[in-house]
Amino acid sequence: MQSPSPITFEPVLAEELPDFILRVQESFSVAVREKIGTDSPIPSAATIRRSYSAPAAETYHLVREG
Repeated sequence: MQSPSPITFEPVLAEELPDFILRVQESFSVAVREKIGTDSPIPSAATIRRSYSAPAAETYHLVREG
């Protein structure tokens, strides 16, 4: 039996934020279309930016196998 692949947490850097926003929105897109019936990006870029910039906030990529 193989052991599970290690998952690491890597901070999202400010210069990565535009791509990170798109990836978060893409991860919700199927459920949003199926459950809400819209193609509007959820969460909004503004919401993600506010969360990223909130005091004491920490934002990470979950990285599997590098």
